[in-house]
Amino acid sequence: MAQAILNNSDNQRTLWRITLSADKVLIGAHQKLAFHMERMKTWRVAREETKVKLKTNGLVLDESVLDTEYATYSNSGRPPGVAIDNTLLKDLNEANAKVQEHKDKVRAFQSWVEFLEAATGDLELTLSDYLYFFGK
Repeated sequence: MAQAILNNSDNQRTLWRITLSADKVLIGAHQKLAFHMERMKTWRVAREETKVKLKTNGLVLDESVLDTEYATYSNSGRPPGVAIDNTLLKDLNEANAKVQEHKDKVRAFQSWVEFLEAATGDLELTLSDYLYFFGK
């Protein structure tokens, strides 16, 4: 089954090959596709929830601690300002990045599923190939 090029160096594991049927690799591709579809769905929900939070309480009012109504000097205090809650903005950016990451992986595994459904016989996989389809 597994074929290793004999060498005492641990680095040689990248040269190992394993032969699996296209059907078995297809099972792995389907599992990875389902995993990334679920993760994409989860991150889309998180993104929408964050958008709602941003719309409802994502603004921070920045006011001077000095009540300008009673200020005696024109340069005392500062005018009020509005800022976006940075934590929510970071959450939104993270969710957007994760949605895109899993969307890209869904596309990749959809292509692999299509290819492997057409494949017949055995395929030779490297360690990297195996981990791509079956790794945790």
